[in-house]
Amino acid sequence: MPVPRDWADPFLEQAREDLRAAEVAYTARCESTFCMLLQMTYEKLAKAAFARKGNQPTRSHDGASRLLLLLGKHPAGPMLPGYQGRVLDAVRELENAQPAIVSHAMRVYAVPQSPQLEYPWENPGSRAVEWPARHLPIVHRVRDPLQRIGADLLKFAHAIDTQFNALFP
Repeated sequence: MPVPRDWADPFLEQAREDLRAAEVAYTARCESTFCMLLQMTYEKLAKAAFARKGNQPTRSHDGASRLLLLLGKHPAGPMLPGYQGRVLDAVRELENAQPAIVSHAMRVYAVPQSPQLEYPWENPGSRAVEWPARHLPIVHRVRDPLQRIGADLLKFAHAIDTQFNALFP
């Protein structure tokens, strides 16, 4: 039976695959797909980090915010290129737009339907059907070349990947 650390490298390798796909989507200007793939990248980086620390990987999709907490506690974490407020906020925003997280918030906290990655949703105010490529706020910011948030999110993910073994031995 696999122990938690056995999961670390497979999650890390899959995060790298997702990151490569995110780069392609970013270059192709498929911003909503880029956001979805980047969310998946950060989630798998988190699962790899927790597995390296000896924790069984969860099936939850909320790992990215916990990864940020781990990085904040590591002396080299805040030194990573891109480790700054707006990038960290964007990572959390991607996580909070993950469909299972949105569904959980609706079910447990009775929040109204909100924008999400990957799938259309019903706007609770207008009752119109909306979708990520047109209506997801972070997609608008990624699309805006003046904001550079897409490039900064990629840079941060690459920095975590490059330093992963030092951060999470």
